[in-house]
Amino acid sequence: MKKTTRRILLLLLICALYACTGNTAPEEPEEPIDGGTVDNSDPEAPKEIRSTMIREFSTEFCVNDAWSGDLSWYSYELKVEDGKLILSENKTYKLSTEADGTLRRDIQKLIEKYELVQRNGSHSVTSGLPWEYAPCTLQALYDGGELLTFTEDNDPDAEWAIELKGLFDDVFIRAGLLEAPQE
Repeated sequence: MKKTTRRILLLLLICALYACTGNTAPEEPEEPIDGGTVDNSDPEAPKEIRSTMIREFSTEFCVNDAWSGDLSWYSYELKVEDGKLILSENKTYKLSTEADGTLRRDIQKLIEKYELVQRNGSHSVTSGLPWEYAPCTLQALYDGGELLTFTEDNDPDAEWAIELKGLFDDVFIRAGLLEAPQE
């Protein structure tokens, strides 16, 4: 056999063996159709967190604005910067202020009240929902290294989110950055 013929046969044999192993070119992931749910949850995520001191916290959700009554998205972050505990809202208010350590405890009380740790590892979102039901998130990193995290379809009436917003708004009101809503 000629050298070229052997190379072609060898190449065909390699291709045939590769195909037999089930290896194929990766396909582009399909976009979920409207109403389709993508679930990337971690069933092994712990449903109990032993630590109670939150080191960093972030959440994003849509609820009614106490001032206007309209639905709005909020993105809150609590972290230590230059030795100070800083609360920021980066979506609607675009405000940042120093907070005291009681805020961490108050957040933990709400996590416990609404048993949010039971959602730990959940990552399930539905495509094609109205904007106010787009994915909301929550992440709490504890001093012990434990992590509470979930992403799910937003519920504008979720009591945990409404109470968190009220808690954070109170911090901004006390700092003189927001005015209390008129009743």
